[in-house]
Amino acid sequence: MPLLQQKELYKNSIVAYNNICTSFNNLLLFTEAIEAGKKAIELAPDFQLAKNNYQYAVSKKDEIVDPKIKIQNYLNLSFAFYYIGNQEKNIEFSNKVLALDPNNVIAYNNLCVAYIQSNQLDKAINAAETALKIAPGFQLAKNNLAWAKSQKQQ
Repeated sequence: MPLLQQKELYKNSIVAYNNICTSFNNLLLFTEAIEAGKKAIELAPDFQLAKNNYQYAVSKKDEIVDPKIKIQNYLNLSFAFYYIGNQEKNIEFSNKVLALDPNNVIAYNNLCVAYIQSNQLDKAINAAETALKIAPGFQLAKNNLAWAKSQKQQ
């Protein structure tokens, strides 16, 4: 069974949401941890482990986390969602990178690929062109720009 179909089967899994909350806590992404923790608690209000993980995220959310760590974690999540075929989440986390680092060419390149995969070719071209304005020698962005343009011509 493909991973995306499995995800649908487990979309209401209390344990999955708790594990997602824990993972985000470990990545110091407390806002995202809170969101997952809330979902686990909504599904099982008496699940103490989920309550504990949620409360931990809430207690840490206002702490200042080094933006470089957040950027790297968001990029890693962007790549992970690309590999499992969830381009919507890839786009979401790439945009979170850009909110912290507006000149991050890797995030623009990730957006380009996600938009190609989502058949949003004008957005893909724009993302690659933005990456190349920032880093004209970025070969991967050049390759992905060519790919987006070739897809648009088809």
